[in-house]
Amino acid sequence: MTRLGLTARATLSCLVATGCVVLAVIPAAARTSPKVTALSASSLTLTAENPAIVRAGGTLKLGVQIHSPDNPADLGFQILVYHGVSNYDDFYTPPSGEAAYVLPATGAVPLSAVSSGSSTQSQTLSIAISSGSSSSSKVAAPAAGTVPLVLTGCQPCDGVYPIQVVLVNRAEGDVELAELTTHLIYVTQASAMPLRVGIVLPVGATPALTANHTALLSARELADVGELIGAVNSHPGDRVSLDLYPQLEVGLGAARNSHLAQARLASLTGLVRRGVTHGTLELLRTPFIPLSVSALASAGLKSELNRQFERSSNALANNASESDAGAPYVATDALTTGALSLLDAQHINEIVLPSRDVNTAGNFVQTAPFALLPSASAPAKGAPEALAADPTLARYLEDPGSAPVLAAHELLAALAAIFFGTPFGSSPRGVAITPASLPSNPATLKTLLNTLLGGLSADPILTTATIGGLFSGVPVGADNAGGALYNATTGVLAPGGRWTPIPGEQIQRARRALSIYTTIAKGDTGHESRLNDTILLAEGATLTAGQRSRLTDAVAAVIPDLSRSLSVSSSHTITLTARSGEFPITIKMASAPPAGGLSLLLRLSSGQDALSFPHTKNHSLAVQIDTLDSAQNIEVSSRTSGASALTLELVSPPSPAGQVVLLRRTDFSVRSTAISGVAVGLTLGAALVLLAWWFRSIVRQRRGGRRARRGRAEVSLEVAPRD
Repeated sequence: MTRLGLTARATLSCLVATGCVVLAVIPAAARTSPKVTALSASSLTLTAENPAIVRAGGTLKLGVQIHSPDNPADLGFQILVYHGVSNYDDFYTPPSGEAAYVLPATGAVPLSAVSSGSSTQSQTLSIAISSGSSSSSKVAAPAAGTVPLVLTGCQPCDGVYPIQVVLVNRAEGDVELAELTTHLIYVTQASAMPLRVGIVLPVGATPALTANHTALLSARELADVGELIGAVNSHPGDRVSLDLYPQLEVGLGAARNSHLAQARLASLTGLVRRGVTHGTLELLRTPFIPLSVSALASAGLKSELNRQFERSSNALANNASESDAGAPYVATDALTTGALSLLDAQHINEIVLPSRDVNTAGNFVQTAPFALLPSASAPAKGAPEALAADPTLARYLEDPGSAPVLAAHELLAALAAIFFGTPFGSSPRGVAITPASLPSNPATLKTLLNTLLGGLSADPILTTATIGGLFSGVPVGADNAGGALYNATTGVLAPGGRWTPIPGEQIQRARRALSIYTTIAKGDTGHESRLNDTILLAEGATLTAGQRSRLTDAVAAVIPDLSRSLSVSSSHTITLTARSGEFPITIKMASAPPAGGLSLLLRLSSGQDALSFPHTKNHSLAVQIDTLDSAQNIEVSSRTSGASALTLELVSPPSPAGQVVLLRRTDFSVRSTAISGVAVGLTLGAALVLLAWWFRSIVRQRRGGRRARRGRAEVSLEVAPRD
């Protein structure tokens, strides 16, 4: 890990962002010449540095570009060389004391090959370098136009030396106009065990798709992809790792009308195929889009990580790219214990994470893998292996500003400083450089990568490696030669960085809408996949709140949009002349149904159950909509005569996310003019009762009449014999 003070941070920011050099890097008090500094409109930019590492007897050539309103004939250079840096901690520490060497000792070097009348001049400074135990050492005379530098008082003199190039006005007493600082990396022998450098190149880190699943790729972004591919292809012997986010490949494929996008897709696929085949390129384990696993864990979106990796694997396979489920994973933000648990569920056993997020045994640069523990009390057995990537190294690649050549050589010098911590040892060591993004300017990206990879190609103390190669080729906790403690065998997870929370309710709302749509349009797999991609894009770590909302809202709107497209056409009232009949309706769609049609439920109801619906299940009828107009005949029975209200609903089929009502109509009625069986039965029953009563009454009346006549006859007989 890097102990980086305030001054060093300012220095790094200046070096990477603007190509300038903060005076605090090399204090003014330490300079022996020039003695006067003046504010100036002049600038000095490093355009080349060859070779990246100089051996004994070699010549360092510095290409610079000058922009100055002063007369070119009056301009010159002073070169200050400071004492060597022996380790990485000292690399960012401002040197103290006077410059060890001032070149040339006789005065400033005048400009050569001056273009008169131009305020911009390109110059090459040549420095012949040798070493000796004393200033009396014999040195071969340098070539004309070359400044000699004899490193004395050091044996060996291997190391990293800060070099300051100062532009002065010789006519005004060597007044300083501009300056820049780079480094001389000097070695006298090759290393049998060079420092292994694992460079991760993120590809597709910015969204390449819109909410409508159309390509979101500017001409500059397409040019960036082309320059990255070109740089890697130009250095076929260098091993690199790609963080290839498949959403880029999907975006390139979506731009079918762009010949340039299709060419980039073909070139990217070809690069991956060749690199994987020859073992010089590694495809790391990536989700669909760069995301914060910690944010997913915190928002309760655990299943989303599995969806991200599944979609990533499918997309790469569709584009003929080789993916390896066992490849390492690079975390570009803080990694929490919850995130570590999610990665473990994905069987990810090799993780690269920021060094600030792990607490190791001491404050040092970690140059070997270690067991990553979720807590100090956790057992090391079964823990994933991890590499701690220093974010300071990544910044040179993330934002080189307007000085990509200087940024690349600063990175090479920083790596050399790590090597010289315990140089020429026999134990393997390695570092991972994991930028979250690369420059968005194509020319800057091209210069940066070509300079860096070109420097590593000819480096006797540094060599490239894939991230997987670091895990397999560097033993866990490997110590440096000489017993210097650089590496620990275990490290405790201690998140020190920040991550942007994800609003889980937004993702869940979109996921519910997709689940419901899937049950409605089972055959529309293409649109389902596009909606799924949109949700995955919304989980990207670099999105703003507005971008995330637009993506999730686009998915959530699929159900309301479908609802608005549906309508029902029918007569508002239907008259039944029999007990049962058919109620004809037409379900209309404003636009053509998707492939496979729509599967819906037609749900029917009436007040007080006045109507019944034969051949339905729980008053629901499955309907399939395959055309703009879909006719349906609903069989309905009326329990009573007269008018009854009918409610009609179009409902989605059951799904894990529930059901939604897409359409509801309550303005239909069914009028029945037929006498129902119950009424007929009641009428017949009443008639039978009436007939029975009438018959009984007649019988009673007749019986009563006979008894009355019989009584009168008996009375008459009794009174007749009277005399």
